[in-house]
Amino acid sequence: MKQYPAVTIFTGTYNPPIDIFRMSLKSILQQNYSGNVQHIVYDGRSSNSAVDLARSYGARVKIFRRSVDEGGSRLYSSLKEAAGELAVFIESDNILPDRDWLRRMVEPFGERGVFCTSSAYNSYEQDMDPLTKYFALIGSPDPTLYYLNKSDKIPITQKNYDKGDIFKETEWYWIVRFDRRSLPTMGDNGTMIRTDVLRKVVRKSKSYIHLDAFAELLDEGYDTYGIVKNSIIHVSRPNIFDQVRRRVAVKRAFSDEKRGKRIYHVMDWASPRDRRNLFKYIVFSLTFIEPLWVSIRGYMKVREPAWFLHPLMCFFMVVGYGWSEVMRYLAIIYSAMYDWYSVRRESQ
Repeated sequence: MKQYPAVTIFTGTYNPPIDIFRMSLKSILQQNYSGNVQHIVYDGRSSNSAVDLARSYGARVKIFRRSVDEGGSRLYSSLKEAAGELAVFIESDNILPDRDWLRRMVEPFGERGVFCTSSAYNSYEQDMDPLTKYFALIGSPDPTLYYLNKSDKIPITQKNYDKGDIFKETEWYWIVRFDRRSLPTMGDNGTMIRTDVLRKVVRKSKSYIHLDAFAELLDEGYDTYGIVKNSIIHVSRPNIFDQVRRRVAVKRAFSDEKRGKRIYHVMDWASPRDRRNLFKYIVFSLTFIEPLWVSIRGYMKVREPAWFLHPLMCFFMVVGYGWSEVMRYLAIIYSAMYDWYSVRRESQ
C-alpha cells in the first residue's frame, strides 16, 4: 500500500452535541489511510462529556479557558505540537462520509504549486435533519453566500466547479487558481493545508480568522488549490431561527465589530459584482419567485423535499441581516448624537 504523508487533524470544541461529535470522531478513526494520523482537539473547558469522548477515540486534548481566543492562542499552542506534514480542520460538526476521505484529500498535493485542498461538495445522510440536507443541496450554510458566489462548495446537482481559474482536471479533482476577486470562503470544515504554510498565518498574539488567513496567503503567492470531487458532511442546527440568529451573530462578531480590520470581505462594497449580486439576492428573496424556481429545478434532479426550504431561508436571512444593519446604523447615529451633545454641553 502506498505510504501517504502524516496528517494532523485539528478540532475546536466547546460543549458540542455529543451524538454528532461521536459520529465525527468515529468517521476519523475509520479512515483507510496508510500514513500517520494525529488528532488534536483544543477545547474551551466543555462541561459535557466532549473531552472524555475525544480521548476515548485517541485524540490529544488540550484544554483552555473559554476566554482564550480560539483562533489565536488555542490554535497557535496546538499547532506547535503538530507532527503532520499536512494539517486539516475537521470541526466537531463535520463527519467524513467515507473511509477514503483523507486519502482523496491528500492526492492533489502531488500537483505543482498545490498548498491546500478542499472538498467540492457538502453531503448528508438520509436520516439527518432537513436543514443539513438543504445546506448540502445548495452547497452553502447561508444562501447569501450562494447568491454572492462566495461559498467554497458547489450545489450537489452541479457537475463542474465554477470558481477561480481551472487549469487542470482529473478523475478525482480540479486544480484551481484564485485571485482576490474569486477567492471563496476557504479555510474551515475539512480544509487541508501544508502545515508549514499554515504556521505563516497563525500568530500567538493575533486572532486567527480563517478567511483573512487564506486571503493573506493569497497575497503571498499561495493561490493554487486542489478541489476534490468528494464531500464532507457539515451538520447544521436543526431550527431555522437558531440558524438565522447564529449567522447574524457571526456577522456582528466578525464583520460589524471588525470593520476596517478585516482582509477578506464576504460582501465587498467596493466590488460592483458583489453589489449587483446582493441587490439581486434581496429582490429574489423578498419576491420568492426565483428561490422557488431553484427549489423546483433542484427537486427535479435530486428528489429531496429539503429543497423547498430555500425560499424560506432566503427570506429569513435577508430579514435577519437587514434588521442587523438597521440596528447597527441606529447605534452609529445614537453614538454620534451622544458625542455631539457631550461636546456641546462641555462648551457651555
